[in-house]
Amino acid sequence: FLQPADVKGVGFLMFDYDKASADDDQWMFLPALAKAKRIASSDKTESFMGSDFSYSDMAKRNLEEWTYKILKEDEVDGAKVWIIESLPINDDVIEKTGYTKSIAYVRQDNFQVVRGISYLEKKGEIKLMNVSAHETIGGYWINTEMQMVTQKNGKLVHRTVMQISDIEVDVGVDDSELTLNRLEQGL
Repeated sequence: FLQPADVKGVGFLMFDYDKASADDDQWMFLPALAKAKRIASSDKTESFMGSDFSYSDMAKRNLEEWTYKILKEDEVDGAKVWIIESLPINDDVIEKTGYTKSIAYVRQDNFQVVRGISYLEKKGEIKLMNVSAHETIGGYWINTEMQMVTQKNGKLVHRTVMQISDIEVDVGVDDSELTLNRLEQGL
């Protein structure tokens, strides 16, 4: 992370496994401690870097852990979308993600999620996600600005805007750069 100043130098490393039975590995490098801390499975529903995003939001969803139903078609910012409901297949998925149900607005032209509503296990809490900017970079659709809002009983609790810049794709990063040892070396 480059900014804000209070998190400058923090690093995040994640191995996102395709198999639902494999727990994703996540580590956070904390410059003040000069070492990386593993994010335990039981902590993945917690706030990511003090934001409204959780550690589980940072990983892709394992499709086989959810059941899906197309609710209807609509438009978001002039683009046709499918509105899709996702329900976890069991309580383990709820425990891992913190979500009892999700609604995703998926663009029909590029299959990108541009809006979402996630119902938290905590009664009355929901998270609203909106992609406010995205672009194609090197042939890939990349979300460059997202907002996550947490509400409780319909009232705003907190809001986070995540901006991603200076994106490079297909740069040929060697696997040796994506290790815990390299993360602990910092910037």
